[in-house]
Amino acid sequence: ANINGRDFIVYEFVSVMADERSGSHLAPVQKYSIMLYTVQGNQLMVFSLHMPFMMKNDWQDTAREVMGSLKIKIK
Repeated sequence: ANINGRDFIVYEFVSVMADERSGSHLAPVQKYSIMLYTVQGNQLMVFSLHMPFMMKNDWQDTAREVMGSLKIKIK
């Protein structure tokens, strides 16, 4: 994706983490994440936003808008 003239790699996904210990009765935990990667000089820059999956439908558009407004100042 190109955001404010800079190229980014964008990953948007839902992750699931389950407690696989024997005897555990905990439900799997789901999270919605959006991550952006770009390179500045010889540095990898990573921007991430994570939230509980149950908030995804209410916040996905806002998360995309926030991540799509990134501006990086070069000194």
